[in-house]
Amino acid sequence: MEINWIVGEANVGVERICPGIHITQSQWQAEWNEPFQPEQNDDLSDPVCSIPQFIWSFASVIIVNPAGATRTSIPIVDLVHATNRQSAVEIIMCDGFTGQLKKINEDVMARFSWWSPKFNDGTVESVRDRLIEDIMGLFGGDGNQLDQHHLEALRNQFPISNAFKIQEQYGDNSFTYTIEELCEFYARVMRLEVEQLRFKVLGTYLYKQEIMHAVCVCGGEDAEEMFNIYPDVSTPEDGDGAVVTRNADGNWEWKAQATATEMLQFNGVNVLKYRRWEHVAFAFYLPPEHHLLHVDDIERH
Repeated sequence: MEINWIVGEANVGVERICPGIHITQSQWQAEWNEPFQPEQNDDLSDPVCSIPQFIWSFASVIIVNPAGATRTSIPIVDLVHATNRQSAVEIIMCDGFTGQLKKINEDVMARFSWWSPKFNDGTVESVRDRLIEDIMGLFGGDGNQLDQHHLEALRNQFPISNAFKIQEQYGDNSFTYTIEELCEFYARVMRLEVEQLRFKVLGTYLYKQEIMHAVCVCGGEDAEEMFNIYPDVSTPEDGDGAVVTRNADGNWEWKAQATATEMLQFNGVNVLKYRRWEHVAFAFYLPPEHHLLHVDDIERH
């Protein structure tokens, strides 16, 4: 698979776009950090980043599972659109969401309504439990090697990136719907059946401290013409290594790998101040003839 980055158009700072591919850690190349200063850490894995380098140097003796670069499966049920107060008032007044122009490929711009997964406290706790198990698994599951207070501090650093605090990233006012509801609203706007919608791997957007894996929701002629070069989102069965999957029943999962920003390591030191965090974004394509994503009961959401 050939990976080509193009120059994006960020509101602030530097943006690079890899169209049609969700980049994973196994594909990462150090030279991709060159447009960003200071340099980022190449290793995106939460468990691996928690291990100091001096311990990794003795990995063959100490660590049972040195791979450790697993991705944590997180279900996606709700999507949220966060914004500032003025924009929220405008959204309520027009009963819907206008598209924002975004570069998606070389010389290609398109309008999308952007949404992010919203995770509840139960999901956060589940991710923490899973990641601390992965970290302990690197040492053969023997948590006795760690001070319990320090182990709890390690646990609580996951997942605290802005992927789990969307309002801090985009604004204090937000609208939340299930992904199923939004697909129904979108199909209605596009005059399609929900079954006619297509879900495409739009690409990876790279920033100084952020990696965004974008999923495009489209349908009809647009899916066949404008987005035909983009691969469909994988199913769990055929998407080994995929960042985002959707099964036959419409259930979504995000295979997260970097859910924290500054990392506390086993030696109690905060490191990787500029470590990138990753997140998923759903982009509902709005063609010129359908410039607004109308939704129901907007004031109650």
